[in-house]
Amino acid sequence: MSPEVSSPLGPICLDQKQAAVFIGMSESWLKLQVRKGNGPPRLELSGKVKFPIAELVTWMAQHLERTNNASSKPIDLSAT
Repeated sequence: MSPEVSSPLGPICLDQKQAAVFIGMSESWLKLQVRKGNGPPRLELSGKVKFPIAELVTWMAQHLERTNNASSKPIDLSAT
């Protein structure tokens, strides 16, 4: 039985399936990104891969920032 990583407010780490749902991608996509070294930071606890929620949030923010800066322009809401 592996130890659960949690706080009084709930879990602080997610397993791979939960992490995939959290970031809005499939579990197979997440596995591939982890294998390529492009995925979010993770921990291995008792032989199980866990993704700290704080690291997932940071990874998503960095990924969105790169995507937005590379190919899109801000939407002008004042033109409505």
